[in-house]
Amino acid sequence: MQDHSITLYIPGLFAPVGDPAQLTALFKAHPFGDQSALELLLARAQQQNGSVLGDEQQLFSLFGISASAGDWPVAAVTRLVDSGTEGDGGYWLRADPVHMQPSRDQVVMFGNSQLNVRSEEMAQLSSEFNQLFAEDGLRLEAPVNHRWYLRVERPPQLTTTPLQAVVGQNIDPHLPRGADALKWHKLLSEIQMLFHGSSVNQRRRQQRQPEINSLWLWGGGVLPVAGAASWQQIWSNEVLSRGLARLTAVAESALPATGEEWLEQVTEAGSHLVALDGVRQMEDVQEWQEFVAELNQSWFDPLLKALKDSDLATITLISDGRSFELNRKQLGRWWKRRQPFSRYL
Repeated sequence: MQDHSITLYIPGLFAPVGDPAQLTALFKAHPFGDQSALELLLARAQQQNGSVLGDEQQLFSLFGISASAGDWPVAAVTRLVDSGTEGDGGYWLRADPVHMQPSRDQVVMFGNSQLNVRSEEMAQLSSEFNQLFAEDGLRLEAPVNHRWYLRVERPPQLTTTPLQAVVGQNIDPHLPRGADALKWHKLLSEIQMLFHGSSVNQRRRQQRQPEINSLWLWGGGVLPVAGAASWQQIWSNEVLSRGLARLTAVAESALPATGEEWLEQVTEAGSHLVALDGVRQMEDVQEWQEFVAELNQSWFDPLLKALKDSDLATITLISDGRSFELNRKQLGRWWKRRQPFSRYL
């Protein structure tokens, strides 16, 4: 098994939410659990620093897909997974159902994690949308309850912001930008009026449930040309990673719960990409600390043991513009003492 190499992509590992000075004080006052394996990897690995890329951009680059003008075409790629169909060559936007609330002089994005959209609501809202906007060359698909897709006949000149980056914030600075922005701002207003009058939201108001009162448009583009991905297999539950695997014809598997389970399941020699997506969903520093402590125990401990026993060739960790690559020889560099994990933030 020594011909196996693993790359762990963990966006946000070194960049928890919060002010750096406050975080440093918090770590000193409340040190979190054992990080010995992770700290050992960071201390003895060969480190490379690069530009801090957005998560979408980093994933596309890991699959050998270069930048293009405008958005990264997230919608066209994730639709490969959600719709279970091949790309049709068209321009797609993610049009995720969301709940927003006015607050004084701004509108705050609450996202869709608490919406619990039912299948009949998806069907009704998409049908009402398509009846109203068919003549404008727009078609809305709602294959899963929190990821919807908008087919556009004429590709717009827009730059958008991923939904996850807007949650909890005023939406105004994050609305679509570009030559066609005003047209699309008007469309969003029309969508909000349509959804407000829908019986879907009338029932939600009566039942004191958050309304599905808008769509968030982002990640537009056509399917990119497949790059030369160097991975033998992709292990992830995250939809963009899975879509990129399908686009580049790389084998994909569900994310194992632990590094030990991964070692038991892996059979093919070569480079394996494991995408751990949990950090991006966290808004609480304590939750992030617990996540890192669990990573140490469930992933880095068994992987370092496998590296020491020659059951792995290399371990690579990629996060927040930094890459750490460790082989068995480097693991034996005892004079490189591990440092507290907080020093890497």
